[in-house]
Amino acid sequence: MGCIGDSSKLACVALIAIIISFICACVAIFTPFWHQQESNGTITYSGLLTTCQNSISDCFTIDNLLSAYQGTDRYDDFLVNLSLQMFGFLLIIVSMVLLLLYCCCTFKAIGVVAAITSILAGCVIIAGLIVYGVSFSSVVSSLLSWSFGLDVTAAVLALAAGILCIINCCLP
Repeated sequence: MGCIGDSSKLACVALIAIIISFICACVAIFTPFWHQQESNGTITYSGLLTTCQNSISDCFTIDNLLSAYQGTDRYDDFLVNLSLQMFGFLLIIVSMVLLLLYCCCTFKAIGVVAAITSILAGCVIIAGLIVYGVSFSSVVSSLLSWSFGLDVTAAVLALAAGILCIINCCLP
């Protein structure tokens, strides 16, 4: 068979979970639909890297987004969340590479490190989501949108991949 065909089913499921987690995190980070807010007939869709008004064609980038938050209470929370999300995304990438290696060579040490990075990625992303949710909870008529939910999914899948990897490493 092939490299992945020789590994255990749990390791393959963990690899699939972390790949789907990567896709979910990638879409969540780069789309402007973390929350939407309506004010004076204008709907603002905000994400981590872009914000759009009324449509996806009227967007501005993170430079404008940071200057809009500067001087407000949400500026530090936004930077903390952005940093945590990017660090979690990086950990997902590292975990995905390690799980791919683990599926090919099945060294338990690689599996343990992959499990740790997966679980750490999920925890870091969840911490960022909590910061984001708490900082925007006071905004009137603001709704968390689908990109936020997709990032929750990415965190849960990263945690699941780590747990599956731990179970796989503990099996004889």
